Amino acid sequence: MQQQRDVYEPHFVLVVPARNEEEVIEKTLESLLALDYNGPFRVLVMNDGSTDRTRELAEKYVSTGKLALVNRDAAIAGRGKGDVLNHAYKVILEWNLPPEDTIVTILDADGRLDPNALSVIAPYFISPQIGSVQVAVRIYNARESLLTRLQDLEFVGFSMFMQMARDALGSVGLGGNGQFVRLTALQSLGSLPWSRCLTEDLDIGIRLALKGWKLRFCAQVFVAQHGVLSYKALLKQRTRWMQGTFQCWQHLPALVRIKGLNRSMQTDFTGFLLMASFIFLAGINLAMIGIAFAGVSFSNAILSFLASSSLPAFYTVSVVLSFGPMSLFLATYARKCRDSPPPACAFLLPAAFMVFTYAAWLPAGIRALSNIARNKTGWVKTPRNQQA
Repeated sequence: MQQQRDVYEPHFVLVVPARNEEEVIEKTLESLLALDYNGPFRVLVMNDGSTDRTRELAEKYVSTGKLALVNRDAAIAGRGKGDVLNHAYKVILEWNLPPEDTIVTILDADGRLDPNALSVIAPYFISPQIGSVQVAVRIYNARESLLTRLQDLEFVGFSMFMQMARDALGSVGLGGNGQFVRLTALQSLGSLPWSRCLTEDLDIGIRLALKGWKLRFCAQVFVAQHGVLSYKALLKQRTRWMQGTFQCWQHLPALVRIKGLNRSMQTDFTGFLLMASFIFLAGINLAMIGIAFAGVSFSNAILSFLASSSLPAFYTVSVVLSFGPMSLFLATYARKCRDSPPPACAFLLPAAFMVFTYAAWLPAGIRALSNIARNKTGWVKTPRNQQA
């Protein structure tokens, strides 16, 4: 029976895929079990063949009655996050919860929700048309280094700004952490809702939209996650994200021809998928600038011609395009960043973020294309430690 909609308290199932997560799993489970929510919720830990102490640490919380632990043996483990989530989906269906009023929440093993997150998210699902809600993401170890600070800026400044804009269009992108999906929406995707795409989160969001479900973004609460500590680990992570985005290009024909999406959603989803290729154009542009500074006459002549232009519009457009986006991202970060006072390295952030963008995404894009060319599609877990 559906509850009264003015005090809507759906049943939340918090799914935590875990594979060798002994470093973070305890604090995550403690924070989830302590969430401030009057309605029903339970945590489902999917131990994906861990060889460390993940199983042992998770078992300690089973006695609370709010946590269920499923141990996937080695024969089926290590096939990727999508496979783990499909297994979790089958487990949830066996619980015979009311599908319309059951919200499946996907959290990484290092994910820590704001204490009031479930209470804030619940009203979004009052409308039966809402299929999924994505919450904002931040890096809880942002103070640890400049690298983690820049990841925090990327999530809170850039991604959050983009998600708020996309929410107005109804084309929010779903993430692998802090993703809330109505069980009936998952059922509309068949017996295996999640695909084997390396970005199963992006993939399922697009397919939900193509099915007519509305996707929302909640900026009022965050899920905090651990930022990677080394460039090597960052490159592995971003390569998987880029390759998964390229895999999602398979949805472009459907996005163009389907009649259920309005024009703004079609344009936004298509543009977002193609944005992955823009980093290569930016890389070419960067190379051209380098060539120009090296004294190559052709490029130098072009730059000289542009510099000699007296058209005020040219200078105006140049300034807006050069400083406008970064100003908006930094303004968003200043409002939403939970550091008070602002970090001491704040004056370095604009230049450092530009270097970070090129150094993280351009090599990742090249590696992703190389993997696709070699048919290398295996899922690679993001390492937690400095040496990985």
